[in-house]
Amino acid sequence: FQRREWTVQRIGWWALSAFVGAALVGLFGGGPLSHARVGASNAPLSVDYERFVRVGAPTRLRVQLARPASGQQVRELRINREYYESLRVDRIAPEPQQVRITEDTVALLFDVSAGSETTAVIFDVEPVRVGRQSASIGLEAGAPLTFSQFAYF
Repeated sequence: FQRREWTVQRIGWWALSAFVGAALVGLFGGGPLSHARVGASNAPLSVDYERFVRVGAPTRLRVQLARPASGQQVRELRINREYYESLRVDRIAPEPQQVRITEDTVALLFDVSAGSETTAVIFDVEPVRVGRQSASIGLEAGAPLTFSQFAYF
């Protein structure tokens, strides 16, 4: 009986160590495995996000918009509606000038005329659905960037 108890105890130690190790590397959010970026730094669009998030816990999406070469002062950021509705948006900074909702997308118009070549748009959000959510974020022209997040309960 004692030997079996020691075996079960060692298995428990290993399981607990594996759980703590997974948390440290970001499997449950906020670590090196969790943080990700789609799009290159010098591309017209890039998104920084967390791969693993918790339902009801705040997280942040950082979208970099480059000023268009055509000299336009406004960029239209399009997000697939299914992903947008899987989030509770607490704040968008800077605020969009206009929001248009269609059957498939949510289009947000941002003024990019400010001094620098890129504009950072910060989305402070909270996931509201458990499971994998697929996102598609793009500009008015060009192919959208795609990524997925997994929301734990």
